[in-house]
Amino acid sequence: DIARLESLIDNILFASKMEATSSFMSKELINISEVTEMLVKKLQVNPKQINISGQVEPNVYLETDPTTFISAINNLLENAIKYSPEKTAISVVLQHTGNAISISVADQGYGIAEEERERIFDKFYRVGSENTRKSKGTGLGLYIVKRFVDEHQGSITIQHNQPQGSVFTLLIP
Repeated sequence: DIARLESLIDNILFASKMEATSSFMSKELINISEVTEMLVKKLQVNPKQINISGQVEPNVYLETDPTTFISAINNLLENAIKYSPEKTAISVVLQHTGNAISISVADQGYGIAEEERERIFDKFYRVGSENTRKSKGTGLGLYIVKRFVDEHQGSITIQHNQPQGSVFTLLIP
């Protein structure tokens, strides 16, 4: 519970910082492969016993703010855990795709209805199904992810995962 509260407070403070300044990131060249692998390993131990696997291309670098990158990927992974049934799987794929970096997080959770996909990136918005309302959250995680992607002039897409769940893909030029 302490870790969950700490994460909630971090998201609230981070979202406030994003809104207070037009350019909230101080960019430096970082090895996002190492950071992504570290986050996958850290969240591998979770109360739902969800297996998180990573297919991470080595030595992928991005000029970005390390704190913002960690927050964005951490939010995607924590949402995947939060909205997935116990003992399922989550996969993370990081790779170069043409002139962009692609980061995908696929879960086997409840999925997101088509009519809610546009709104999930709104500040404080939470999906309204019975399955998801049981989970605690602020509705800031995907807002932070979207702001990170926008700051890099990238894009984020959501697709259905088969047989169930969602796949979030970030493309960063």
